[in-house]
Amino acid sequence: PGVLEGERVDGIVKQIAAQQMSRGSRPCLTPAFAGALMWADLEAIFKEHAGPDGRLSASELVDIYRKYAIRTAGQPTQEELLLIDRSVHMCYGVLDRDGSGLLTCEEFIRFVLEHLGESPLQKLRSHLPSSWANDPHILGKFMYGLTAWCKSCGGFVSVGEVADYLVSFLDGLDMDPKALTEELIEEMDVSGDDVVDLWMVVGCALGRRPVPVEMMLYDISQGSAARLSGLVGKHVEAIYHTSILAFGNEYWYGGRIIRSDPRALKAFGAPLRSSTSMELEQSEILEGLSIVRLGYTFATSVELEAYRQRMARRFSSERYDVVLNNCNTFTEEFAWCLTGRSIPDEVKSQGRILMSSSALQSLRPLLNSLFGGFGGEVEETRFL
Repeated sequence: PGVLEGERVDGIVKQIAAQQMSRGSRPCLTPAFAGALMWADLEAIFKEHAGPDGRLSASELVDIYRKYAIRTAGQPTQEELLLIDRSVHMCYGVLDRDGSGLLTCEEFIRFVLEHLGESPLQKLRSHLPSSWANDPHILGKFMYGLTAWCKSCGGFVSVGEVADYLVSFLDGLDMDPKALTEELIEEMDVSGDDVVDLWMVVGCALGRRPVPVEMMLYDISQGSAARLSGLVGKHVEAIYHTSILAFGNEYWYGGRIIRSDPRALKAFGAPLRSSTSMELEQSEILEGLSIVRLGYTFATSVELEAYRQRMARRFSSERYDVVLNNCNTFTEEFAWCLTGRSIPDEVKSQGRILMSSSALQSLRPLLNSLFGGFGGEVEETRFL
């Protein structure tokens, strides 16, 4: 009750449009709403109308649509205003994806981009994220191809080439790359012969911004790892614990997948500021933090949180293993899903190298218990 399927949401939107068309004016909720407003515009609209808590109530959402109706089609009739009010309240259960009773900025933007329109661009913005939600590795494959392409082309391509690449990921959806190209050219206000920035045109096509994804690096031995070099016959710089830094949160595995404030000092001490085995750079996300730069993602924070939930069964306390399924295993898989890139080999191979020593192998059960048992002592950040 109170929750509508996407098809019924589209039906309500079309009903409102038909009401406006019947009086010979432009519909107040048309594909142009979604097509003409990019992510940054929608963020600005959200911030203008959201309450002090940074969320939208149903009445605040009604105000947004009423203002847009006036701006695009003139003053609506009382009947049309009432229809907008009722339709928004009926749709609210679909929009409120986290069940909080108030809309986040992410929920508002996704609804506008996904449900208002049938143009090639709107189909793309709806279908691709849906496929990512069903299988996060599709996003990884998408980002891997995008990163490799950017490296080979120097970062500049034609709009048509981007349209061909995007359509190749739309399994089961019949879409003409030429039609998508034409719509992108119109929306970006460029010539069909123009060479454009690859990340810019893909971001425009998806209605999203690329978000940086970084790897944080800790030494859980607190500087004592070098003493193990003689046991494994190889220099050991550190016993690495890693995590993913994205959207201002740190994600890591310690018996469960934990979302915490960056710099998990209580659990692992300060993150490394330098390394002799891999390149550390300054973080784009947090000033003064040294990280391994992984790349960018077009996933949203909502989708990232959904990926975390999907991975929870595999990365549980029962399945933790210091060699086969540890924090670095999680970081590798999460990094791939978000960016299509792997973490450094020095980190991935560490467990196997350390366990080549029979002395360290005997400590495996103890290490599994120690590092796979983080629980209530680690406070999670609230998901916004």
